[in-house]
Amino acid sequence: MPEAKSRLRQELRRQRRAFPQGDRIREESKSVAMLADWLPAGQPFASYMAMPGELSLQELHDHWWQVGIAVWLPRVVGDGEMKWVLINRADELSPGAYDILEPAADADLRADLPGDVVCLVPGVAYGPGGLRLGLGGGFYDRFLTADRPSIGIGFSCQWCADIPTEAHDQRVQRVLCGGEWRD
Repeated sequence: MPEAKSRLRQELRRQRRAFPQGDRIREESKSVAMLADWLPAGQPFASYMAMPGELSLQELHDHWWQVGIAVWLPRVVGDGEMKWVLINRADELSPGAYDILEPAADADLRADLPGDVVCLVPGVAYGPGGLRLGLGGGFYDRFLTADRPSIGIGFSCQWCADIPTEAHDQRVQRVLCGGEWRD
């Protein structure tokens, strides 16, 4: 199983790298607009800072920060472990694990998010029923639970009809690929 997942990751990363820049920009804008409309005004949410090639939600974060709403963002604190910090401004972030912007090292880390916080989840691929293929580090598989409100976020090229799964793999409740809600 790990070999099949590794091959699929490689193929989907290749497809994502080859995804045309114009489509990337259009789908990113559409996804941000969909999320801005879907999230209730003032609803705190947990998000991620994009790695190169991932769908960036920076525009959504900036909008929430401009209207005075904090966003929960993760900080890597160990092997496969994240802690969450309520961030009010982009300048509260600094390069961290994997060169991703994350809450500064001196931030007030929390182990758990409040139960009603919707979590926007990055991944390599998404499939029917909320299937998700992550990067392989298990960070989100350890964090997600069946009752955690979660939305997988990606480009349309990241939708995959068949994703190999193992017992530890966690699903997301909804998927937004390319600015379209998927089943």
